[in-house]
Amino acid sequence: MYEEHHFRTFPPRTVSAYVKTDIEKHGKDTMIYREWLRCHFRPQFEKLQLYPTVIDRIRAREVLTLSEDWCHFERMAHGQQLAPEAREDLRQHTQWLLQALGQYWRNYFRGLERREPRVIWAEIEGWVESSMNAWFRSMQIDAKELQQRLARGGDDRYWQIFRMGLRHCASNDVGEWPSSSFREMRFWKSRFILMSRCMYPDMDELRYIGDPITLGGAVAYHDMHTFYAGDEEERLSYLAGNIINIIEHVCGYLQMPDANASQGICVFLELHPVSGGCNCVACYALRAKALQAEESQFMGQ
Repeated sequence: MYEEHHFRTFPPRTVSAYVKTDIEKHGKDTMIYREWLRCHFRPQFEKLQLYPTVIDRIRAREVLTLSEDWCHFERMAHGQQLAPEAREDLRQHTQWLLQALGQYWRNYFRGLERREPRVIWAEIEGWVESSMNAWFRSMQIDAKELQQRLARGGDDRYWQIFRMGLRHCASNDVGEWPSSSFREMRFWKSRFILMSRCMYPDMDELRYIGDPITLGGAVAYHDMHTFYAGDEEERLSYLAGNIINIIEHVCGYLQMPDANASQGICVFLELHPVSGGCNCVACYALRAKALQAEESQFMGQ
């Protein structure tokens, strides 16, 4: 794994025959960018393309490290004096990588994370209901108002999918997504942080995300600071809008059952931390600032 500052110099132990031509035509920054792309990233891109169905733990770690590296590399490149064609080349490589990673995580989901269809309308135990109510209080969200905003033509289906996702967060009785073993891998959050790029204006390609786990995490990381920086109305709008988008992408575009949509909701909710039960305005502001700093660290935007 490399940090951002590593990408400002040549890749270790590699200087290709193209360096002299690049520096004469495009300058030092573009030369270094192209050298990293040739020597470090393209071999990994080729491996990702050749073996998209290898989902064992070793390969998953490699893919997470690639995601982490690309986050740092893209941030570095945006701050350099790159030639215009190099900037477009960077955008195209990012787009290709998002599409390839979307397919990889879809295969990972199918092999290791898919949840079998189950009854969404199941009765919720009393202690779990109490935990769910405590979540609404800690997040300062009016449950009845959120239910109304999730109503689609008077149908409670979206609300029930949301409740199933929240129920899992509150009870943790059917495993967790991503799994505890996945969370033990270094850079596991890079799966979501990089794929959140699909929702940035220069990409706008949510269709690259092919599974609910990645979707829930990517949606959470896309604009999480808005939730903590906003007032009650803004938090309600944020939650309702993102919950609807997750459900419609999973059940509509991906044609998966409601139970899988609840997985995406669960991941989305779990990535919104509650800090020590304190939800005063000052604490929300501190969380928003911390989240913005984390986003800028990875994305440079």
